[in-house]
Amino acid sequence: MNVTLLGRLGADPIAATRRDGSTVIDKNGNMIVNFSLAETNSRDRDKTNWHQCTILGQQADLVLRTVRKGDRLLVEGNLDYDTYTDKDGNLRTAVKITVRNFTYVETKRDSAPVDQAPSYQEASNF
Repeated sequence: MNVTLLGRLGADPIAATRRDGSTVIDKNGNMIVNFSLAETNSRDRDKTNWHQCTILGQQADLVLRTVRKGDRLLVEGNLDYDTYTDKDGNLRTAVKITVRNFTYVETKRDSAPVDQAPSYQEASNF
């Protein structure tokens, strides 16, 4: 399922790492970067929805170098759900997005829209 989402990063993006500290690379040689995106519910402003996002390849490197906590992004990608059992034995569902494209909207550092920032699109399918 395709999704377009506008939100702010809840933390700085991080490269996926193994227990030994090495960076995770997918089968196509792409670095994997993860970040969480907070979306304020349009009907209930007091409710925030969190989405776990994964981005690959050259875009992952760009996000890792330039995007910071609080920055606002528009992301497009594939929506997926991951079901798991929490530490208390409750069944939970996490919303995950594999990002195909993203656009800078606003940086928290200058609190101004990013008018000149280009959109980025992954050249290859993953």
